[in-house]
Amino acid sequence: MALITNLLLFLLTGGTLCLLIWTSFELFRSEEDPLSDRLEGLQSQAMVVAARATRRKASARGLDRFLYLIALVPGGEDWLNGTERLLAQAGIRRKSALALYCIFVLLFVVFLLGPILAHIIWGIASIWVLYRVIRGYLLFKDNRPVPGM
Repeated sequence: MALITNLLLFLLTGGTLCLLIWTSFELFRSEEDPLSDRLEGLQSQAMVVAARATRRKASARGLDRFLYLIALVPGGEDWLNGTERLLAQAGIRRKSALALYCIFVLLFVVFLLGPILAHIIWGIASIWVLYRVIRGYLLFKDNRPVPGM
């Protein structure tokens, strides 16, 4: 009876592992969508426009200066151009819209990363306090004074 149970567990475990591996391959497989590809090709041919290189000015003031600072980051200019294009497609064409969008995105990222950084700092401080308590206990146990006191 134990042999049958072990064989059954072995087969179920093997089946589960095969299913997990197959699922992971399916997650990262690229899906082909010929209609979407054709539509994208037609749209790109229909909207051929002379590419213009927009450079942000270092002497800009206010929100434009903020956009210039983002453009200095590697990949920042491309991100700004893509975002500007997306906002224009959505019907938002004001000059300040891009800067306000970037400010809100960066604030959102800071609010997302803030708790993570707080937990990391809290963990490091906790490890330091634990180290000091253990060291003090070991010195106390050996009847030695704490150095520097």
